[in-house]
Amino acid sequence: REGSFSMALVMGLVKGAPHEAEAKKYLDWLLTSEAQAEMARGYFRPVITGSMPKEIAARFLPEGDYKRVRDLSLADSASAADELKKAWLSEVRGAR
Repeated sequence: REGSFSMALVMGLVKGAPHEAEAKKYLDWLLTSEAQAEMARGYFRPVITGSMPKEIAARFLPEGDYKRVRDLSLADSASAADELKKAWLSEVRGAR
């Protein structure tokens, strides 16, 4: 009824990084089913189809409900990032 939002998680490689080859391997690993399953355990929807563990998928909304998701632009995400993080920690993770 209320809907939800989606925002991109962006990573990049710093030009001149001292361990460029290792950083590239890490970025490549992030797009594996294994890494995507770990992201799903933190309640991030994987970008790799079929990588979400079934026990975690049961905690997510049904796939059809994601049709109502509104994508935030990178600019909107950046300007709202701190407040969104605080809300996510409070609502999803619970106060600690």
